[in-house]
Amino acid sequence: MNKNEAFYINKSGNDLIETGQYEKALNYYLRAIEIMPEEPIFYHNLGVCLLLNSDYKNASKYFKLGIEKGLSLDETYLYLAESLYESNNYDELITIKEPESEQMRYHVLLLKSKSALKTNNKQLAKKYLDSIKIMGYDSQEINLIEKMVGL
Repeated sequence: MNKNEAFYINKSGNDLIETGQYEKALNYYLRAIEIMPEEPIFYHNLGVCLLLNSDYKNASKYFKLGIEKGLSLDETYLYLAESLYESNNYDELITIKEPESEQMRYHVLLLKSKSALKTNNKQLAKKYLDSIKIMGYDSQEINLIEKMVGL
């Protein structure tokens, strides 16, 4: 097997995801990784597949592997944050890099503030909320979290 075959198999996995066939797509991504274990986008795509299938713990694992292998896509960090939050891994979520993209950064900061609240760290939650406000965002959810922080 060669590089082109690995990318073709990965693309087939992407096509299956678009039709909601997550279990089948999973096998394609695993096969692509088996052929080219150094390719970080395959880990990202496998993580997305697992996230869509609500397997948050394993999704986190593969997003982290993609990052370790050199992937630095903003959406990888966003999806990692979402999977960590959904798997109740709040302490780790607080430590991840924030994306450069303002919209994705906003979502990660919001998840970080909610995670800080879940770990009873109101000061840290306020810090993340302040960053969100500086970016110019405001919403009912932000206002509710502010009330919960109570600082």
